Formats: sequence, structure tokens, C-alpha cells
Amino acid sequence: MRLAVVLIFLPATLAAVGVTWRSWRRRRESTALAAMALVAAGIAQWSAAELIAMAFPRPAVVVANGFALFVGVTGVVAGFHCLSRAVVDRGWRLSRRTAALLMIEPVIVFGLLATNRWHEAFIARWEPMPPGSLTPLREVYGPLFWAHTAYSDLILAAGLVRLVRAAWRSAGATRTMQMLILIGTIPPLAANMLAISDLLPQIDLTVLGFAVTVVVGYRAVSGQWLVERVPIANQRILDAVSDAVVAIDRDGRIINGNPAARRLARLLAPDLDGELSGQSIRLVLGRLAPGEQLTSEQEHTITNARGAGVDLHVRISPVHGHGARLLGWTIVARDITDLNRQARALAEANRQLNDQVRTIEALRADLAEQAIRDPLTGLHNRRHLMERLDHSAAELTAAGLPLSLAIIDVDHFKQVNDDFGHGVGDAVLVQLAARLSGAAGGSDLLARHGGEEFVLVMPGADADLAWQRLEDVRRAVSDLPLDADGRSLSVTVSVGVATTYGEHTRAELFHCADVALYRAKTGGRNRVAAADADCAPGEVAA
Repeated sequence: MRLAVVLIFLPATLAAVGVTWRSWRRRRESTALAAMALVAAGIAQWSAAELIAMAFPRPAVVVANGFALFVGVTGVVAGFHCLSRAVVDRGWRLSRRTAALLMIEPVIVFGLLATNRWHEAFIARWEPMPPGSLTPLREVYGPLFWAHTAYSDLILAAGLVRLVRAAWRSAGATRTMQMLILIGTIPPLAANMLAISDLLPQIDLTVLGFAVTVVVGYRAVSGQWLVERVPIANQRILDAVSDAVVAIDRDGRIINGNPAARRLARLLAPDLDGELSGQSIRLVLGRLAPGEQLTSEQEHTITNARGAGVDLHVRISPVHGHGARLLGWTIVARDITDLNRQARALAEANRQLNDQVRTIEALRADLAEQAIRDPLTGLHNRRHLMERLDHSAAELTAAGLPLSLAIIDVDHFKQVNDDFGHGVGDAVLVQLAARLSGAAGGSDLLARHGGEEFVLVMPGADADLAWQRLEDVRRAVSDLPLDADGRSLSVTVSVGVATTYGEHTRAELFHCADVALYRAKTGGRNRVAAADADCAPGEVAA
């Protein structure tokens, strides 16, 4: 009988160890597998303790294992809570708070077991069994054990209710998985009822029922209902993605690709024979194909890939195995031809807009310039003259520098208009303006003041320098005849100039220059006359 019981517990222990190992290896695939590893580990420890007690029926061994098996019991309870949560909600993760709460009861149990000899509140006593029994001793539990049992049953019941409610709401493969786990809980529940009812006083088969639970549960969690369907779901997702996704091995051979990748391959390499799998990625991407030196993610933009008129954004990511060993690469390629075309169109529209803005600015500047120009001669007009004159006078006065202003009047201009007409008169004014502009200095301001009268402002020129420069201007006009409408006309000018160091207003300066011009006119014309130093202002509106 003892041998038969040992032979029952041994396969159960080995099965639980196997499930623990396999679940732990695949724990990254699913949180449910990590929880299954915890449940299976608890059952393996529990079953091993029972097995040792049966194989070596000495009182000391039985007592030691009677305490040790509770390590597995508390692990099973905590693990089943996590398993039920992970199966119902695949996005669930064990938080630190939940882990801490689940550890409270096991810590209390271990503390009570370690101090049981003093309080005997967990295991009240050990009673000897009749000769021939499977075990020499039998534990009689205290009140704290039953509190532990109530807590464990409450956690297990909550997990079962959670699974039942989820299975009721679920459908298809998910419901099948959850129903299998529920069915797997029947053996330990039945065995526990037998143990509590004392129908099998010499042996507790609860752990054997849990061994059946983990085997069935592992099959449900790791089988096609959860893990094996993840790659299928992923493949369906990839099939729906518009980007080309390709997996290649270390030799640059294509392992797999989604439909978008196959369409892109046919576009870039129309002569590609057969299936995409097994082909060299260089046939599709050419020199951009990754090599052994690519160990980190890189991004590239290919314009007119392989001359197919296709622009691609390519992201290449290495795939590493254990020990950072390079297994291959994943390539995600996005067709950005339309985006680039739109970007180029936008850039061209932006360029045209900038050209239009520059044209508008140029027109605006031209209009602004025309507003301050005399339409006949092209010289600055009177309005601009007055604005600039005030500004220059203020700057020169602050610097203590002189400002000279000359009024230039064409001699006998009325006779030119009377003898030859206003057309010839206008031609004379245009040519005279050009000659005066050539004779003016770079910092001078030349403007048409009105009719045949011009004004030349010479910043920084004192009276002597101004007179000398105006004398040069006068000779430049009188020495060379003007060509007006096919007629060669000799024209002279009379000039009046006044200089100020800031002691005159604009009106006073114009008055002094006008007085000097009058003196040049009455003195015989074709001459330059400077204003007297004590020129007195008159009632002149400039």
C-alpha cells in the first residue's frame, strides 16, 4: 500500500516540476504562464513534502514535512489568484502592492509554524496512528490553521468566481480555455472534501488533485487557446498593415513578409521569381540591405528606389537572441512617394509665394520711391526734400557741422518754352537734371523744387567749399550745349547758396539762398552768389 501511494505521489511531483520548468521558460509569452509557474512550483513543493513523508515514515520526518508543505500551500493560493486575474484580463500585471498583500498571509503562517511549539495554535498536537498505518503520526490542527484554511478557501473561491463570470461572458477559444481551467479545479476540490470529511484519514490527496489542475491549466494556457493564437493574431495584424514588414536572417535571406512587402518586392524587382521567402533582400533593397555590422536600429530614406520611381522610408532593426547573438533583422518600409510629391509641390508653392512676396515688396518699394520722385526728371520731389532737410539739419547741428543749401534756377527758361514749346522745355529740364546729378556729390541731395528751379543740399560743406562746388556745377552746365528734341541749346543757370551751422531754421535758410539767387540774377545771370553772413530772414514760406 505504501509503495502504491509513493508511486502515485512521485508522478504528481514530477508533473508539477515539469510544468514549473516549462511555464517559467515561457513566462515572457504570457503573464498567465508566469502565474502558472508559481502555482506549479507550490504544488511541486507540497507534493514532494507528502512524498518524503510517505517514503520515510519516521516521526521526525513526518513532523518536518508537515511544516514544510505549507510553503507550497501558500504558494498555490497566491499563484491561483494571479492565474485567475491573468486569464481573465490578458493585460493584467502583478503590481508591487498586490505582491506585498499576497505575501502577508504566508509570512504570518511561517511565523506561526516557527513558533508553534510555544503556542500550539496552528498545529495543536501530533497523535500516533495505529500500527500498519501509512504514517506514524497525524496532526491535529489548532484554530489558527482553520483561519489559514478559511483565508485560502476565500482566495481560491474568489478566483473561481472570477473565472466563472469571465467564462459566462466570453466566447469561442477564450471560453474554452477558461472552462478547462475551471474543470481542472474539480479534482483538488473533491480531494480536499475527502480530507476534511475524514473519509481518508491516513492520506490527503488534495495535492494530487492540484497536480491534475496544473497539467490541465498549462495545456489550456500554453496551448492554442492563448499563446499559439498570439502569432496568428500578430500575423493578421501585419497582413492589415500598409507598411511592408520583412524578417530576414543573418545571411540576408527573407524569412517572411506581409502582403505589403510582397507587393513592394514585385514593384521594385519585377523579375523576382517564386515566393518572397528565401530570396535575398538585396534583390529588393539593393545596397541598403543590412550587414553584420548593423547592431542598432537605423532609418534611411531612398529616393527613386531601384529606378522604380518609388520613395521609401526604411527602418532596420536587429533581432538578438540569448547572449546578444545577432539572429537577423526586421525591416519596415513605408512608401512615401506621395508624401514626397506633396512636399515638393508644397515647396514649389512656397517658392512661388516667396517670389510673389518679393515682387510685391519690390512693387511697394517702387511705388514708395515714385511717391518721392519728380515724374519728369526722376529727381526727388519737394516733399522728400523737406523731410530729408530737417533730418540732416538736426544731425549736423548736433555734430557741429555746417549745412549748405543752393537754389539753382535755369536762366531765361520762359523764353525757351515760348520759342520752342513746352516739349523742348521739358527735354531741357530732363537733361539738365541728369547733368546736375552727375555733378552732385555722393552725400548730396538734389531735388526739383518746382518749375525750372532745383535745390542742392550739401551736408558738411562750409561756405567756401559749397561755393566752389556750385561753380563747378555752373560751368558743367554752361560749357556744354544741351540736346533737346534734336536742337542744340546753350543753357546757363544762376545759383544762390546759403550756409548754416544750426542758427537758421529751414525757412530762414531758404530765404538766404533765395536772396543770394536774386543777387546772381540781377548781377548778370550764369553765376553763383553766396548769401551774406548777416543774411536777415524774411517772410518766406519754403
